[in-house]
Amino acid sequence: MKFLDIDGPFMSLLTAIADMIILNLLTLFCCLPVITAGAAFTALHYVVLKQVRGDSPYVIRSFFKSFKQNFLQATGIWLFCLIIIGIDAMDIAIIIRNPGAVPVPVQGAVIAASILVLAVAVYVFPLLARFENTMAGTVRNALVMAAANLPRTILMLAIYLFLPALVNMNTSLIPVFILFGFSVPAYMAARVYSPIFRRYEPEEEEIPESAWELPETDNEDEDMEGTKK
Repeated sequence: MKFLDIDGPFMSLLTAIADMIILNLLTLFCCLPVITAGAAFTALHYVVLKQVRGDSPYVIRSFFKSFKQNFLQATGIWLFCLIIIGIDAMDIAIIIRNPGAVPVPVQGAVIAASILVLAVAVYVFPLLARFENTMAGTVRNALVMAAANLPRTILMLAIYLFLPALVNMNTSLIPVFILFGFSVPAYMAARVYSPIFRRYEPEEEEIPESAWELPETDNEDEDMEGTKK
């Protein structure tokens, strides 16, 4: 039966599901030490962006290739994010426990800062996976992209928050999160941000890996130094 052929739709679906599970377990495992989570998220986006673009990467090999190559920068950015998230979390905890003691403008500033951090986070690790740049340049470009593509940013935030919100309401979904909680949202998000990245990539369809460079620009995107992998 063609339906059951190795290249048929059913087997392709099973392969895609298996890849998502493997990728999710790899990400979850590499996030357990906490400090390595940034490199894990970067490697996750390296793989899903290739999948979205039809490159059919070897999941395990591609994941650890990116994990190793981007480890230092990803870890630095992740530690910076952890510091900001920790400060925001403490501020929010104070507001929740004693809202009357915190002026309303301060509460609004804390909430705005939290949203800003999340908005930057949805771009920063995909950018690190795809483009060559400094840590400061990557964060700056993530901020610019988040602001310049606000509808897509909101959509990606919704994608990432949807499953955790469901798990919070129904803990029986925890096994689903263990199998798909990172990989599937990242894949869906990659379909959203891939067209944005295309604007900063070479027009040629096939260019050797590690040899991609972005054209020089005179606008706010001049910090995007080059593409990679």
